[in-house]
Amino acid sequence: MLQTRTGFQSQPSSTSTKGSQGPEHVKQSRTQHLSLRKPKVKVNPLRFLPQPDPPLVEMVDKLFLQRRAGESTVETLRTSVEPSLLAHLQDSEKARALAALMVNTSVPQRAHRVLLLAHDLGCKFKQNAYEGVAYQLAQTGQWAEMPSLVALGKRQTGRTNARLLNWRARALVEISHFGLLEDVLEDFQEEHIQPNRRTFHVLVSGHIRNRNLAKAKACLEWMEQAGFPMDASTHALIVSNYRSLGADKPVQTRAFESLRELGERTATIVVNSLIQLALDTHDMEGALRYLSYFESSVSSQHDVDSGDVTTPQDGESQENVDQSNTRGTLVPDTATFTMLINYLAKKQDLGHALQILDRMKLLGVVPDSRVAAAVIRAHCAAGDLSTSVYIASTMCEDLPSTRPLFIWLGLEVEDKHRPDLIPATVPMTIEVINALLKGVLVRRGLNGMRVMYDLMRATGLRPNDETVSLFLSHLAVAERMRPRELIRILKRISVDVRPTLEHLHIIFRSLFRGESESVRRRGWQALRARAERKDVQISVPPEKLSTESKLYDPTAGIEVSRLTYGSLIRPLVASLTARRVRVDRATMNLRIRHDSTVKRSMDLARESFQTMLDRGMHANEHHFAALMEGYTLSGDMHTAEEIFKSAMQAGMRPNVVLYTILIHGYAQQGKAGLAMRTFEQMVASGVQPDVGSVDALAGAWFAVGASGISRRVLLQLWPHIAPLPPELAESDLKTLLQTFRQLGSGPLKLRTKQTRQQYRMLRWKLKRIMVHWVREKRVRRQRRHENPEGPVADTSPNPTPLTS
Repeated sequence: MLQTRTGFQSQPSSTSTKGSQGPEHVKQSRTQHLSLRKPKVKVNPLRFLPQPDPPLVEMVDKLFLQRRAGESTVETLRTSVEPSLLAHLQDSEKARALAALMVNTSVPQRAHRVLLLAHDLGCKFKQNAYEGVAYQLAQTGQWAEMPSLVALGKRQTGRTNARLLNWRARALVEISHFGLLEDVLEDFQEEHIQPNRRTFHVLVSGHIRNRNLAKAKACLEWMEQAGFPMDASTHALIVSNYRSLGADKPVQTRAFESLRELGERTATIVVNSLIQLALDTHDMEGALRYLSYFESSVSSQHDVDSGDVTTPQDGESQENVDQSNTRGTLVPDTATFTMLINYLAKKQDLGHALQILDRMKLLGVVPDSRVAAAVIRAHCAAGDLSTSVYIASTMCEDLPSTRPLFIWLGLEVEDKHRPDLIPATVPMTIEVINALLKGVLVRRGLNGMRVMYDLMRATGLRPNDETVSLFLSHLAVAERMRPRELIRILKRISVDVRPTLEHLHIIFRSLFRGESESVRRRGWQALRARAERKDVQISVPPEKLSTESKLYDPTAGIEVSRLTYGSLIRPLVASLTARRVRVDRATMNLRIRHDSTVKRSMDLARESFQTMLDRGMHANEHHFAALMEGYTLSGDMHTAEEIFKSAMQAGMRPNVVLYTILIHGYAQQGKAGLAMRTFEQMVASGVQPDVGSVDALAGAWFAVGASGISRRVLLQLWPHIAPLPPELAESDLKTLLQTFRQLGSGPLKLRTKQTRQQYRMLRWKLKRIMVHWVREKRVRRQRRHENPEGPVADTSPNPTPLTS
């Protein structure tokens, strides 16, 4: 239990104000700090689902502890509890029903324990008993428990069936253990069971998710050889899992043409996938076209954002499929509205996001936890944290212990007039927590992280891989945490979550940022030096990242120097390698950027780019931007322009990032006129300027000594970004630039090196946060000792039953 001295308001002082201020009524007395302690009572996150009677839960826990300690026999088990309760373990039908209910408790392993105890007491189960528990595990997302359940059924009955093996295969996909997924067909062969269409579909979806097209194609061939030719459901499966590889026109077209042969639910999933792929490429016209197959009120162009609609590019005529090819008007589901709200949240368009929510309610679609998370993201992105906190608080009204936490986060106690955007009956999930966490970290910093972790404990939820990604990203970007510390933190919290490519990517990105800053001079003075050909060579420190390797899985061939972080990061890479996780597009982008901007080798960069394409991964604007940046740094603006054109031909929409790279490239060459022409082309194409593009254009004029024009550019274009403060109208160029850059985000924002005191404060805050994860580690270790030998699943990140 945290002591009072660690209360949030009694922390050491810091020169940084981020995250240190809370509502006044929370800071009034020392006694209120105690209300922010973690609750003593363990809360069940699945409390909204049907629950077994408490006496039955107590009986199972009691008998299981006796069994584990070896202090009981079958006879003592029969005499240690009331006969009316014991009957639920002596009758196979009652035991089967009880096991399924135990999945909904705070300890889902109780389902395994019921089956163990009932079997000890003489129950003989059929395979449908294990199937019922497997279904409930899948419904509640307890995928890590699935392999041990299947192993338990095999041990107790001496056999298994195709349904259970398919559930196990699906679980391996969900927990990203792709190494064991490759052995699934051998498992069927060993059990003398014929795989069915569902088996092959699970395998295909898993390999596509893992970006392993070769394996996916092989599975499709094996499926046809087994007598299951590809049909409409196969095309639906492929397109619904293809997002990790990027938009593929032939795949989309085949899926679209199969809609008439699909059931309503599957057809809706396919159209949702097509909409998501269109949104990922900022193809609003394509998204609206697919939306038109839902209710007309959903596909209103005005509701999504008519300003982003563009005309189709050459080669896109296959999307213009007449509605007669589909099965008729479909009904949207919560996923349809969730992705639209998420897209508008990224655009910080709260107004249209709320209109989409209203449309959903008018159509009778009831919001769920995913919709709640999307609405919270939209409010956080718009800077409205208080409403996000309010929405989350209404979902926890049955947990009074959470109220002080929400008050600290910014819940306005007296405000009772907010609209109920999300029903209070929607259960709190870790996805909702993560959506709120992103906004809390921006406003409250690490103090907010501590409160959010307490909120997870109070709601019975555990951090997942997205939670860890948000935390690491905040430490790397906002707190400027050193890579060595990031690695150590990830290793300490990996007791809860397996390391993922996203986690490793955050660490690589931090290392890359350090290398990039060491070899590139930034700022307008450096820009002028380059334009005047007075740039000096920068001494390059020993390389922390190496991209010489041709082994692209799982880290795109990126290796860490043994002299710096090799011993720390090697176990993380080994974990991914053991599960045969393959490289993703984000990590490939980092490899291309490192080759082009740090190593300054465009041959290596293009080779990496081609390798990504050869693996079936489609390039997005980030990959093209990495190539363009490399060519601008080498002074080859002609090739940079050609890469820009190639991006447009590949279906990319003109965007401000690609144009800004060109503007900055011309600025480096002292060609302010061409920089201005590029800026005008950007505006003419309908792209809204941002802080970075205006900064680059003004810098182009400064580089050629035209400071007056540079100042005029800032003053004239400022209103297109934000209102110009009247007091700045007569300010000098330096003041204008410093203030203007504060409107942006990311690397353009002015950052000062942390003082030693600030860094000590940062480490102190981290220590308090890590206390939670360390405590959880002890709990996990204790639970592992409590589990019986054999089939009961380990809840650690590496459950041993997977290899049994």
